[in-house]
Amino acid sequence: MRRRFARPAPPRRCLTAGLLTNYSGGRDGSQVGEKYGVDGAWPVFRTELADRPPALVVDDSQGKPFAPDRLPTLRRFLASRYERSAVVDGAVLYARAD
Repeated sequence: MRRRFARPAPPRRCLTAGLLTNYSGGRDGSQVGEKYGVDGAWPVFRTELADRPPALVVDDSQGKPFAPDRLPTLRRFLASRYERSAVVDGAVLYARAD
């Protein structure tokens, strides 16, 4: 008799730009950025990234005001642990370097 054990689903997170940056469709970017996000969102996000860094990060900002080059925390995080691995339909995929 063969036993099967349930495996938990792999962890995954989809975040919205609005939570961290105040971006929503139609905004021009003048009030989009880390300082405009929901109070307390960045500290929680940084803690979660440190505790469980994702294997893959998908950047689908495609030049919008919430792109990593405009978000110092995310830009530093990607630069310190990830390598740009592919571009798919304009989305940039970063794979963890370890």
